[in-house]
Amino acid sequence: MSRSKKTIYILAAVCAVNLAFIWGHSLFSGEASNAESSRILRFILSLFRVDATPELFSLLHKILRKCAHFTEFACLGALSAAITYYFTGRDISRAWTAVSLPMLFCLLAAATDETIQIYTGRTNSVFDILLDFCGSLVAIAIFFIVVLIRRNKEHTDSEAPADGE
Repeated sequence: MSRSKKTIYILAAVCAVNLAFIWGHSLFSGEASNAESSRILRFILSLFRVDATPELFSLLHKILRKCAHFTEFACLGALSAAITYYFTGRDISRAWTAVSLPMLFCLLAAATDETIQIYTGRTNSVFDILLDFCGSLVAIAIFFIVVLIRRNKEHTDSEAPADGE
């Protein structure tokens, strides 16, 4: 098996685990999900020795939950971009495929995530779909910007005259 195929399989496995984590948390009830977020927030506040008022705690709780959505889907976006990149043979000339497939995958994953919440008694939100998708878009963009910068640097380094010439 080639190194590229191994890379794709590893990335696909990590991507599947990421997606299982996202969708698994959508299966939690509203109370369980809020309790988990509250525990994490209390831990973070204790690290910084912050004693938050109920109003501040509520605001930070909402921010933490939105940041978690964004971050989970940023990971999914980066992983799906990497899979597509390696699957296309690292051929950046297929840029539309390399970018559009991860975008579509992440958008469908975000819509599915919110749909799952309907069946667990939680509210679903178009805003959350957009937030999730934005997290994916940011990571996909960063991934391909880094690829282009590295390629440009490799190209520039290969054209540089060797020492002593």
